Amino acid sequence: MRLNRSLPKLARGWLVGLVILCPRLAQPASAQAPISTIGSTIEALRAHEYPKALEMAQALVQAQPRDPRAWTLKGAALSGLGQMEEALRAYHRALELQPDYLAALEGAAQLEYQAGSPQAKESLERILRFDPANETAHSMLASLAFKQMQCATVVWHYERAQSAIAKNPAALMQFGVCLVNTRKLEDARPVFERLVALQPDDWHNRYNLGLIQYLTQQYAASIQTLQPLVNGTAPEEEALNLIAAAYEANHETPSAAAALRRATAIAPHDVRNYLDLATLCMDHLSFQVGVDIVTAGLKVLPDSPELYTERAVLYAQLMKYDEAEADFETANQLQPQQAFATVGLGIALLERNDTQRSLEVIRARLKGSPDEPTLNYLLAEVLARRGAAPGTPEFQEAEAAARRAVKARPAFAPAHDVLSRLYLRAGDGARSIAESRLALRLDPTDRTAVYYLMSALRASGNKSELPSLAARLRDLAAAENKNEAERNRFHIVEAERIAAGPFR
Repeated sequence: MRLNRSLPKLARGWLVGLVILCPRLAQPASAQAPISTIGSTIEALRAHEYPKALEMAQALVQAQPRDPRAWTLKGAALSGLGQMEEALRAYHRALELQPDYLAALEGAAQLEYQAGSPQAKESLERILRFDPANETAHSMLASLAFKQMQCATVVWHYERAQSAIAKNPAALMQFGVCLVNTRKLEDARPVFERLVALQPDDWHNRYNLGLIQYLTQQYAASIQTLQPLVNGTAPEEEALNLIAAAYEANHETPSAAAALRRATAIAPHDVRNYLDLATLCMDHLSFQVGVDIVTAGLKVLPDSPELYTERAVLYAQLMKYDEAEADFETANQLQPQQAFATVGLGIALLERNDTQRSLEVIRARLKGSPDEPTLNYLLAEVLARRGAAPGTPEFQEAEAAARRAVKARPAFAPAHDVLSRLYLRAGDGARSIAESRLALRLDPTDRTAVYYLMSALRASGNKSELPSLAARLRDLAAAENKNEAERNRFHIVEAERIAAGPFR
């Protein structure tokens, strides 16, 4: 996530804004302190006459070397002159003389924060012990916590600093991001409304507000918020996708479809737009239209396993089972099943379709662990992918490996899937059906098992169950698409460049 904006600084630093003008600095530390000289030094600082202020502060330090006010004024003057290391040393000297001297502590904390010092957090926390309502300290601690994405801490501090951050877009963005991450969506909405008011021309703020409204089921409000982002000649793809979701949730399906069609036109290589549009067609039983959309997508993205899988589901709804099986097999060739993700190098090699090297790696590992179920399953799958034909040594090796996998782990659904595939290839429909049904009992969401069960039933001449299985396939695909969208599609934009903090 990105943030494309400059980060405002506190006006003239903490000392000038919060310390020099603060009455506590003028309070005498001892009866001998030259109040008039301290007052004139403060006036010089107020006037930005930093060389003069430094000269006067030096005189104060020489006259009263144990007066923390004198050292604090010296630190302020040095800070005004840009001599930050010397200024920090002056503040630390004041704190050595009086550890609870808040003016010096504030000045030191400001410089430590700006320098990215680990000491800043401790100094800011000390300030809050003396001054629990200090909003600037809360704001800075929130920003530091955001760098570590400690969102609960970020929210806690920003909730106590809302006046300080009311006009600070970077701080508001951090606050909003963490409210979303901690699922405080209702609290996040006014934060993003404030961002839109502060920066009405920044499309990211408007998108984020529309997203929060969508997530809190304010669909009409989300549509209204997002309209300016999609009505122009160069609409934002993300906004088109989000407004399509809002339209569909608001029962405005034609508008949703139109938005997604525009998204495919401006971002033809983004597979998500084709999938969303095809899913919309599937939800409204427009299966042939969905097939046409996916087919158009495949002309642009011919190696997309997601598009082949989606079209296979759509073909199944149209009872075009041969086409569905062909697309499913193509998808399988283009992308290994999710279960492969546990086998390290084997999955990496398979994803590059280097099946020969995959076999070498898997067989080598099996020498050390001959009964390991995942490796045996993977061996069977790779051999099946290579086209092992019934009656060949490769087919026998694949079948034996799959059997070892299910023996070692009977509840391993993918191993039952590959057995079903092998039996189907060998013309043993009964055993293929049995393995697919077992896989579905183990994992009711296993779409691979549904595909092979449909194929085996067709091969055996039993077609009565096919419509219900096609409907089940459609429901599984819809649920998977919805879950994928909720996990990955819509998210707050702009966050990755706000970690530097709003107060530098």
